[in-house]
Amino acid sequence: MWTCRMRFLILLFLNGTARPAINEAVIEPAVEVALAEGRERVDTAWEEGAEMTTKLMFTITSILTLILGVSWLAVTETMLAGWNMPADAATVYMSKRFAGLFFGYGTMMWLGRRAEASLARSAMVAGGLAVSAVMAVVTVMGVVSGVTGPAAWGAVAVEVLLAGGFGYLLFTGRS
Repeated sequence: MWTCRMRFLILLFLNGTARPAINEAVIEPAVEVALAEGRERVDTAWEEGAEMTTKLMFTITSILTLILGVSWLAVTETMLAGWNMPADAATVYMSKRFAGLFFGYGTMMWLGRRAEASLARSAMVAGGLAVSAVMAVVTVMGVVSGVTGPAAWGAVAVEVLLAGGFGYLLFTGRS
């Protein structure tokens, strides 16, 4: 009974509704009650999984990028020191501009979390893949060339994971 309630709450949180995947043989009683109350049900399990996966990907990305935006704007010198970068006036200025991009990207992902499957949502997924992949490549180039310190490998790991998630959504048709 406890797992049934947990699944109901997780579905409700991630999806904004308590719709189960249609391919399940048995629908838990708590989810069945939600459906009886008039909650909308999707046609296929594939659509259900895609919606939850895209929402989760957008949520994770938005939280990470908004945290980075605040960090690069509020404690620019500290962030630069972590990357072994000089905190001269030009670098600090460009870092703060970079923070603005993080705010915009994070806001876009956060507000797009509940978007239905559409060309616009697919464009957001493709953009997420492009941003994450390019940032990973640029960061690797910075570490390998000695421009940034080894601490940047953490950013590479996150960027590669995000690129992988967005790539999965895009190339499996779940965007």
